[in-house]
Amino acid sequence: MTNDLDKLGRSTIASLSKPLAAQHDGVLELQKVLEATSTSAVLKKAIENFSGHEDTIRKALGAHQSSLLRHLMGQHTSALTDAMKVLRNTDRQLGMSSTLVAKAIEEHSAVAAFQIPKSALSQLARAAAGVREPWEDLQQTQDAWQQQICGIAAQLNSAYAIKGFEAEALLGIAGLQRLSEARDHSPPFSERVSDLYEEELGQPLDGTEADPDEAAEAAHDAGMSPDLVAFAPKAYPFILMRTKIWVPAPAPQPIDEHHGSASFNQDAQAVFSHLESRLRNCVEKRLLTLTPKWIKQRVPDRIRSKWTEMQSAARDAGGPVYDLIQYADFGHLEDVICRSDNWNDTFNQVFEHKAGLQESFRRLHPIRLAFGHNRPFVNEEILTLSAEASRILKCMWIAGH
Repeated sequence: MTNDLDKLGRSTIASLSKPLAAQHDGVLELQKVLEATSTSAVLKKAIENFSGHEDTIRKALGAHQSSLLRHLMGQHTSALTDAMKVLRNTDRQLGMSSTLVAKAIEEHSAVAAFQIPKSALSQLARAAAGVREPWEDLQQTQDAWQQQICGIAAQLNSAYAIKGFEAEALLGIAGLQRLSEARDHSPPFSERVSDLYEEELGQPLDGTEADPDEAAEAAHDAGMSPDLVAFAPKAYPFILMRTKIWVPAPAPQPIDEHHGSASFNQDAQAVFSHLESRLRNCVEKRLLTLTPKWIKQRVPDRIRSKWTEMQSAARDAGGPVYDLIQYADFGHLEDVICRSDNWNDTFNQVFEHKAGLQESFRRLHPIRLAFGHNRPFVNEEILTLSAEASRILKCMWIAGH
């Protein structure tokens, strides 16, 4: 079955050569590869049988170009970089929705699951680096960028990607690396970096989903790039660490601990707890430099009252008691940081761009709410949390927090 689908996929690509050539001169290189794979009578017959579906597959091509190229990867690597660039451009031109693409692939079986051998990872990684170029502020040569992506690919084992999506995963590695380099070599919340994050992560979601599959679907409907999450769940934390998307931070220490067995929550919510902890520390230090009475003068009454109630409840229960700021939840922190006087007097020096920071908070709010569902997190949520948390942490690190 896989061989039949492989032949079908090759014939599909071959039938696309003419319409693509009209859109980009670089597709001529792809045509040379395609012609070399379609000389047999069997392939020619497959092309004829599939001609009726050409228009549908042409529309599907945009978002799934790397899937189709998997059929060629085992035997053809020359001109692959140019071919992927062409198809990437076609993706942008066609602008087809993920729903249409998924339907076309399901109905016409244009893409076969093809396992990329270990020996081909480096070559495909080099091609992926040609599609997603290095972040411009890094001033990195294309050769150095390709070597960097190949170096990451060399550390991958056979279980790094979802079966059948190995090519997308390598494109995803280049995309993740570009996100982290944009964060590290430009102001993390600048308009250019925020535009890149929006292009790759999609629009912020309005809420959260109780079902993992629905959460993943919502992320893609909002515009998240599928190749950024085309990894086996067990391998994804390693991928994010290797591409430097995630940077952890320590938790706060209690000021009054009655029970030695009690501890700050570092289990299912560890990543988010790290982020909230650092934000609390930043808020406290920055506002304290403005006034020793910052809790009364710089925190809205409703929020301050909530902190006091939670601290009193913890003390009455005989549990660990923290400074008032430690009872600030994620929404409280955003309100305090983005309040006009606080922003103008101190926090603009840390985060620089309020609009970009607020968009980051909007992406993270559904993640915070998702903890209440007590369910596993999907890659889409892990990526959003890691990418946005690391942006906020980067700003605080630069400012010395």
